[in-house]
Amino acid sequence: MRDMFTPEQLFIYNFEKLIRCHDNPTQENLFESVGPLRRLLLDHPSITSLANRRAQLKFRFTIYSDPTMRINYDPKIHPSTPEIIKTMTLDEFLRHPLMQFRGTDITVKTAINYVRDYAGLEHKNEPDSDTLRAAHNVNWIGLGGMPAILYCLKGAVSLTLQGYEPLYRKLKGQ
Repeated sequence: MRDMFTPEQLFIYNFEKLIRCHDNPTQENLFESVGPLRRLLLDHPSITSLANRRAQLKFRFTIYSDPTMRINYDPKIHPSTPEIIKTMTLDEFLRHPLMQFRGTDITVKTAINYVRDYAGLEHKNEPDSDTLRAAHNVNWIGLGGMPAILYCLKGAVSLTLQGYEPLYRKLKGQ
C-alpha cells in the first residue's frame, strides 16, 4: 500500500502552516504552531530529516540584528546588510533560550514540549521538572496580549522558517 503523503509533502504542509502563523501571529496561531514545530524539529525521525534524505542540506538557524528577518539575507528584500548575531545547528537551536524565568532558561525545545504536553495542545499534564514548571509559571506574565510562552514562540517560528527555507524552496521547485 502506498503512503498517503510523502515526507516531502508533509514537510511542505507543515512549513506552510508555520508561514501562515508567522504572517498572522495570533495567540491561537502560535498555540497551533507547536504541532508543526514538533514535527519539523523534534520528532525522531523528524519530517525534515525524512524530506531531506535526497537533498542532504545542512541547516543553520541564524539570528540577525534585524528581528524581522525570516528568510536568508537577500539584498533585494533587505537593502541594508543585517548583522549576524548567532548561527546555530539544530541541536544548538533547540537549546537556545527564548526567555528566562527566575534564572531558568526556557529553550525552544522546552517551549514546544510545554505547550504540547502541559498547556493542552495534545495533553494537559502537570509540569514534572523545574524547567517545565518555569515555563508554566511564566504564563502568568502577559506579553503582546498573550501568555509569554506563546509570545516567545514567535521567535522559534521565525527561526525555523529561516533555517529550513532552503529545503522548502528546493522541494517546491521540484
